[in-house]
Amino acid sequence: MVEDCYDRHWKRDWIGEWYPIFRSLGEQTDMIFTKCSQTGQIKDVYYLDHGLYDGSGALEILTLQNQTPGISQRVKKNPRPIFLKQILGLLQYLRDTKVRSILWKKRLHDIAGKKTTTPHVYVMSIEQTKDLIERARFERVSLSMFILKYVDEMVRTHLQFPEARNIWLVPVNMRGSIKRCNPLSNHYSYLAVKANPQVSMTELDKQYKKAFDYGYHWAAWWGLLIGKFIGLQGMRNIINKYHAKKHSWTGVLSNMGVWGAPNSSDVWAASAPVTRTHPIGVAFMTWNDQLSITLHIHPSLDSEGTIAPALLNSLRDNL
Repeated sequence: MVEDCYDRHWKRDWIGEWYPIFRSLGEQTDMIFTKCSQTGQIKDVYYLDHGLYDGSGALEILTLQNQTPGISQRVKKNPRPIFLKQILGLLQYLRDTKVRSILWKKRLHDIAGKKTTTPHVYVMSIEQTKDLIERARFERVSLSMFILKYVDEMVRTHLQFPEARNIWLVPVNMRGSIKRCNPLSNHYSYLAVKANPQVSMTELDKQYKKAFDYGYHWAAWWGLLIGKFIGLQGMRNIINKYHAKKHSWTGVLSNMGVWGAPNSSDVWAASAPVTRTHPIGVAFMTWNDQLSITLHIHPSLDSEGTIAPALLNSLRDNL
């Protein structure tokens, strides 16, 4: 055991324990990884339990097994802000965790998750990736918020009414600030970003950076660890309450970061699991200078599996 690791006294992995609770409600909690050709053809699909690993940890395992060990090139520290800002971040976090339901055109809440066998993946060329990054720089916004603006517009087109007000959860890698005994285990927190039809890309980016400044992700980190204080049954009560009241955020937009492996001729892509509480999953990452985007929609919104490919095609055409 690492003597100075953050979780050396934990009796359980309190972040990982959320996933068996979702599984007990019929949800699928595996992360989906695809190994693609440089032109986007899917070669292999892999499933890893999110209760055991986060995306970065799982990708390290998979790329090592494939003899092309990936290296994450940008891990940022997330220092705690001053106390007053932490209070503001905590208050905003508590507001965002209240029971709510996003406005959907059609939602069949009783439909549980199912294993996705054909992920919907878009792989950009090196030139397309460079162009996308340059466009985000020209707008002076983060790549995450540049992509989120387009994703939010496509979701409104295919799944919502124009006036819908969305809340997107954006995971944050806490490895730069927290060291757990198992370096592959869940080290993530998240921020919440709110979008409406009038919000601009610049306003989304300001909101995103302000949440970082207030330490929203530190409040969410402790929210994910609440099982240390309320136990497994308390965690179940929270999820069961959300489920009974048909709660949902809009979804998750995950930036897996910039990765590379000099001996790899493939492109890796990742997808986070979706549930009825966050039914849309969008993950993007850069592997050897090529950006991949994976889209996953929960069956409660896309029972026939036809909306996800249409939405990804719209995103491909507009992004």
